Amino acid sequence: MSAAISSSDQPDPTYLDRIIQDIPTLLPNHPNVVSILPITAPGGLHPNVQRIILSSGESVISKCHLFSRMTAGKPHHHLAVERATSERLIRNGCPVPAVLGAIEDLGVVILEDVGDETLDDYVQTRTPISRAGLATSAADAFVHIQE
Repeated sequence: MSAAISSSDQPDPTYLDRIIQDIPTLLPNHPNVVSILPITAPGGLHPNVQRIILSSGESVISKCHLFSRMTAGKPHHHLAVERATSERLIRNGCPVPAVLGAIEDLGVVILEDVGDETLDDYVQTRTPISRAGLATSAADAFVHIQE
């Protein structure tokens, strides 16, 4: 299957081939990859994060941790920390994407696609009391991760 790539700043073809190959094995109902699109961040294209459009009509986000191989097997392994952080923040009521799976040898996590709204965008639209509650929840989550 060929993936649609709309930027020359994308990862090498073997990386993309692995994303296409592995996504169906990681997700329920085994959807195929239809296209891979760049993600634009405030500073421009984010080369390590892509939106993956699936044959189910849904989308997910792939995020590559460039140094994850260096942390593999250690308590601070990037992929394990990403999963633990997301799970803890979600349990504490913070609107962050869930980790749906990982391609360990590539250092890639597959995240729920929650749209273009960032956590900061979300927080800025809340009342001061709600923002304080989210800040407390996030701080509590990070304290638990450090334990």
